[in-house]
Amino acid sequence: MKRNILLLISIVVVAFQLNAQNRDDIPNPSFEDWDDENEEPVSWSTPNPYTALAMTQCVFKETDDPYDGNFSSKLVSVAVKTFKVPGVVTLGWLSVDILAQPPAASIDGGMPWNSRPAKLKGQFKYDPFDGDTCAVIAIFTRYIPTK
Repeated sequence: MKRNILLLISIVVVAFQLNAQNRDDIPNPSFEDWDDENEEPVSWSTPNPYTALAMTQCVFKETDDPYDGNFSSKLVSVAVKTFKVPGVVTLGWLSVDILAQPPAASIDGGMPWNSRPAKLKGQFKYDPFDGDTCAVIAIFTRYIPTK
């Protein structure tokens, strides 16, 4: 059951702007900058380095109909053997343990935020296919690093 829940969630974060801080505080908010060698949006983490081992990817540079600028990110769930990998972009560090049975993923870190946001504003398109689901998740925690 846990595996099915993990497999069905796709985190979609597209050009979000939080009212409490300036849009410029979010790195590459409209996905305009891409590391073409690694096929990753600059400053964002995706499963692409892991799915590349299976000669596939789940986050793409999209040019057909961006909301803002020339590019956007397109997220697609892909099958790698018997495991479904969701399309994910995150400002944290995505880690995947491909040796675990079933494979496990986690997101650590993120970016510091110094105030409480008043709203979450953004743009995304969603075209569900064959039982797909979509989630937009922003997690704020009170983290005080130890020295």
